[in-house]
Amino acid sequence: MVAVAVIMIRKEQDLKLKYGGINIVESDIIYNQRNTVILICLGFFGGLFAGALGLGGGSIFNPVLLTMGIPP
Repeated sequence: MVAVAVIMIRKEQDLKLKYGGINIVESDIIYNQRNTVILICLGFFGGLFAGALGLGGGSIFNPVLLTMGIPP
């Protein structure tokens, strides 16, 4: 499911960039190949660890997203 969501958002962002950067703000993730792979892995392994260990997802997802430059 994560891969499908990331791919759909990437296609939407490609259309926005194609038509002059409509509705793209500075804090948006730019879906290049590196960021796409990171997000898919984060979604899969983060969800797996959070579910297996009973952690809140925010304790896994927030540090990684902050590292990628996304503001809180």
